[in-house]
Amino acid sequence: MSDQPRYLASRSELGYVSNSAQAMRGEPEALSEDDLRTLADATARKALDERVRRRAATAAEIEQEIAFLDARGRYLRRQLKRLARQV
Repeated sequence: MSDQPRYLASRSELGYVSNSAQAMRGEPEALSEDDLRTLADATARKALDERVRRRAATAAEIEQEIAFLDARGRYLRRQLKRLARQV
């Protein structure tokens, strides 16, 4: 982990260089490895939070559907009992 600047090298086999004279012309300074790691971690956390949020929403929708079906089932059982008493 260094505080040296990172530039994309004009020769791809060099990767990144700290000397702007060896960098691609007009190329801005690259983010530090620490900054890249921080951004990647934040992005991963955000993606995980979004997946959890979607699953929670889906679970709530399923619970609502189950509650409706339970109520419908109770209604139908009462109707069957009424029909059985009429016979």
